[in-house]
Amino acid sequence: MSNSRTQRKTRKNTDVLMISQDTYISRLFSGRITRVNYLFGNIFLSTGVWILAVVLFSATLSFSEMASFLLYIFSLALIIFYNISFAVRRFHDIGRSAYNLLWLLVPFVSLYFYVVLLFKSGERKTNKYGEDPERKLCIQNLLGILPKR
Repeated sequence: MSNSRTQRKTRKNTDVLMISQDTYISRLFSGRITRVNYLFGNIFLSTGVWILAVVLFSATLSFSEMASFLLYIFSLALIIFYNISFAVRRFHDIGRSAYNLLWLLVPFVSLYFYVVLLFKSGERKTNKYGEDPERKLCIQNLLGILPKR
């Protein structure tokens, strides 16, 4: 009896692990994106979020300053979150670990790494971070909507 209970518990635990491995957040921080996707992802995200923030800011300005401030903080957090996601996947495309993000915090050294992210061609073969991404703009891949293949 206890053996079957243990098996059910183990099966339940592995089922939970299988479900949690392919979450939206994990898709945002794994895999690879190209230079074009990195560049346009940052442009579209920043522009779209700021336009939305300005529209909502002007709408909430009449309500309270606190609501406007919270909206600004939320917009800024959203941009930072997705920019980190894009940089992680871009580092993966050139064959580097996500730990290289820490270099982006160092003044002047970060300029070098931003140039690398924008201009260095990704590996044309499968690397330890995934398959070679399609060399075209793919919004679904940027936003993490597509499941892993």
